[in-house]
Amino acid sequence: MFGLILAVFILYFFLSYIGIYGETEESKIELEILKNFITSINDVYTTGIGISFTQFYESGLDFNLSMDAEYNPPVHFP
Repeated sequence: MFGLILAVFILYFFLSYIGIYGETEESKIELEILKNFITSINDVYTTGIGISFTQFYESGLDFNLSMDAEYNPPVHFP
């Protein structure tokens, strides 16, 4: 009986660890892709040579990139 309780506890611990580990690895992969994207933006800005960044589609992960900014040109009052 004690062995059964111990086995259930170990199985629960193992499955919860795998779930947390999977989420952490997915976050690391997303972070690496975003770092590569920022590096690519900087390279395009400094060299002026356009590139096609395809890592968002190759990874199969769901990226939600949005920019919540409005362009408000500066107003100069005399």
